Amino acid sequence: IYDASMKYQADGTPLVVLAGKEYGTGSSRDWAAKGTILLGVKAVIAESYERIHRSNLVGMGVLPLQFEEGD
Repeated sequence: IYDASMKYQADGTPLVVLAGKEYGTGSSRDWAAKGTILLGVKAVIAESYERIHRSNLVGMGVLPLQFEEGD
């Protein structure tokens, strides 16, 4: 993943993560958000987020988008 993300960053290609439910649940949420931006991810589209992780993503400049219920 790291090598691919470095290539995309060198090429100027922004990345988006597609995720399921409760994205960001677990420990070390602050580093999870930091790692996301360091990999060049600009947005995460998920069914739902762990509340603190969602805030951490915003703080790192990653756009957290959420599917509407039922989509």
